[in-house]
Amino acid sequence: DQEDSLSVTVPAGIEDGQTLRLSGQGDLSREGGSPGNLYVHLEVEDHEHLVRQGPDLFIEVPISYPMAALGGTISVPVLKGETEVEVAPGTQPGDVNVLRGAGIKRLDGPGKGNQVIRFQLAVPRKVSAKAKELLQDLAQELGDPIPERRGLFSRFQKPRKGR
Repeated sequence: DQEDSLSVTVPAGIEDGQTLRLSGQGDLSREGGSPGNLYVHLEVEDHEHLVRQGPDLFIEVPISYPMAALGGTISVPVLKGETEVEVAPGTQPGDVNVLRGAGIKRLDGPGKGNQVIRFQLAVPRKVSAKAKELLQDLAQELGDPIPERRGLFSRFQKPRKGR
């Protein structure tokens, strides 16, 4: 067995599981003919934040209720680094913002894919007493009073006499 090293140029836009064929870089023929082909199976590493589907990239970005309601600017991971993205006032959970041409180079033609940003509402698990008071005031201002806490099945119970 003999080891050899070879420098390979991997085309931009290659996907996980694809194979490159390097003509004439394989073993020599036993019959004395020319060398065969070398096949290189590629495994593309996942990005820390982005999910790839073909040339397009996807990311879910959490935003606070004030950011969703009022709008603003947030920093979002892109293929190389981060970029500033505008959040429109009144953004709903699941709304998307598309960064055209910010995806992966297309193997089958010119240009690049897109990066799709899906906004998710980040709800804090714990709130301070002051925040709770402000949220209750906001709920009343918006005409959405916070319901009193009751058991899970209380809405299915028949009302008792005298109520």
